[in-house]
Amino acid sequence: MKIGLWRKIHKWIFIFLGMFMLMWLSTAILMVVPKTYWSEVPTAKPLAPDYRDATISPAQALDIYRAAFDSTAPVKQLILRAIGGDLVYLVRLQGLPRQLISASSGQLFNFTGEMAKTIVRQRFADRPAELRVERHEEHSTVYPYGGLPVYLVSDGRRGTVYIVDPFTGNVRYSSPLTRARNSLVNLHDFSALGIIFSDEKYIKIAVLAVSTIGILGAMVGYYLALPRRKR
Repeated sequence: MKIGLWRKIHKWIFIFLGMFMLMWLSTAILMVVPKTYWSEVPTAKPLAPDYRDATISPAQALDIYRAAFDSTAPVKQLILRAIGGDLVYLVRLQGLPRQLISASSGQLFNFTGEMAKTIVRQRFADRPAELRVERHEEHSTVYPYGGLPVYLVSDGRRGTVYIVDPFTGNVRYSSPLTRARNSLVNLHDFSALGIIFSDEKYIKIAVLAVSTIGILGAMVGYYLALPRRKR
């Protein structure tokens, strides 16, 4: 292969990688900017649960789940966690949906919109008394990817919502500014590829492809650096 062609390959590979590195480094700057500059910070920590209220064992929670779904599939997830002051088990079997089970009563735990509003008020004490809540089963511009369903709680400000995960009790503030910042930051760790690929393996393939291109460019550069007689 002629040396001129090798130089063109090397040039275009590193034009691509140069743009990629510029994006990667510039988005890294956003990751170290303190959260207070671009988002509301919770004014209170989650309520600390009393673990003595957990009278149901993990094995009992699993039996309750199996009875509810009539399944003997392998366990994929079994976690004890606190949601809005309540202790619940998050249970999931292979191929079946997640389900919350009360760790105190053993009943199926149904997260509601009122619970979502209560959690927002607990974490953000200065919120107005009137809050609107919607349950979302699909992704949107406000919540482009991530687990579903979620509850979107609004306090009336245009474009501003609090996103509550019913399976963890976590709440995060979302505004046009935070969404713009998160979109850029998600380019840094390839999270944005989740919008295109639903399967994580395709994200790994994309990362592998970029790495391979970088290695190829470096190898071509080393080849061009060799003395002419050794090519």
